[in-house]
Amino acid sequence: MCTSDEWAEFNNTTKRKAEAIKVAELILSEKFWKKVRNVCAIMEPLVKVLKTIDQDNKPTLPIIYEAMDRAKMAIQKSVKSWKTIWEVIDNRWYNQLHRDLHAAAYFLNPILQYSGTCEFNLDEVRRGLKNVIAKLEPNLDAQVDSINEVFF
Repeated sequence: MCTSDEWAEFNNTTKRKAEAIKVAELILSEKFWKKVRNVCAIMEPLVKVLKTIDQDNKPTLPIIYEAMDRAKMAIQKSVKSWKTIWEVIDNRWYNQLHRDLHAAAYFLNPILQYSGTCEFNLDEVRRGLKNVIAKLEPNLDAQVDSINEVFF
């Protein structure tokens, strides 16, 4: 773009020429493109999660938890500063998006249960499932029976 004749013609005024040179130097620098690759490596897994959960043809509640975990793992593999990125993702996930229902749906999803790749013993998954059982079943004895059946 910034090496074309149209660019030079459009930016031929004194005021625009200085800014056009700065923009061209930035766009043509290797440092810029390394940062662009880094942004793409971060955003691609997150966009996949959004595309996965933003559909109407099948329920997505049981897969959002797993989708977020996979996105974070993909970011960890491709970005050196993954811990900083994870902090941002986790902050948004835990403060705005994550609910006990997500953890319960993750635990109860048969596709994930039998895949052998899921971590069902995580405290937050167990806690989320227990909270959902407590909300759905007011009887304490029935809650205990349900929890014992699921976890033991």
